[in-house]
Amino acid sequence: LHTLENIDEAIESYEMALQLDPDHYDALSNVGSARHKQNDLDGAVHAYQRALEIVLAADQSYVDQNQVSMLYYLLGAALSSLAPHRCKGIPCGEHAANKLRQALRHNPDNQEARHALYALIGDTSIKEASAEYITSLFDEYAATFDTALVSGLHYQAPQLVWEAVSAHAEAAKISKFGTVLDAGCGTGLCGPIFRNVSETLIGVDLSPEMVERARERKVYDELEVAEIGKALDKYTNKSEKKLFRSLHLV
Repeated sequence: LHTLENIDEAIESYEMALQLDPDHYDALSNVGSARHKQNDLDGAVHAYQRALEIVLAADQSYVDQNQVSMLYYLLGAALSSLAPHRCKGIPCGEHAANKLRQALRHNPDNQEARHALYALIGDTSIKEASAEYITSLFDEYAATFDTALVSGLHYQAPQLVWEAVSAHAEAAKISKFGTVLDAGCGTGLCGPIFRNVSETLIGVDLSPEMVERARERKVYDELEVAEIGKALDKYTNKSEKKLFRSLHLV
């Protein structure tokens, strides 16, 4: 509900639910998430803390520990964005790290909490984000991805890629590519641009939700949920046609 376009309406709805049931921790968690997107960190922290208080006071035999873990992660993420002096007793970063550790105690497989903790404490042994973390992050981001990038950040990568490719094609006298692999296709922003210059247009992304958004554009011949490196190996070995690799690292 709380996309960037209707976030105020979403908060109003959640707060109406809380008027009916002040202990509705799902509504509190959603208020926290919406406030966080508005960069209202104090409001987000307050909502997450209240949701955790309610959940932890309940009979734990009936509580989903994955949900508890996620609440600790969300609280830690909000705290980590606060200025260090804003938290009582200890710096906010240390406070955030403690919450992220709590998230991992409740669910050791919480990849978002694990990645956030490693990033926060500067663990240099971690060289890359896990596939699970990337999938979770972009699945959550899929619904607002286009609005945030194109409208909010004036994202121009697809157009810039097209300008570079069209210059190359013109110089090489290429009127149409055989197979175009849009590796890391996301929601398919490159799809419409390359559709008419591709015999076969393939989109690959690690996030199932991103791939579904790309599918809605109805411009790809094939779409696949896969890791980019494996997809490159698969399609370069599969086809002898001219292959152009459009790799987006956002």
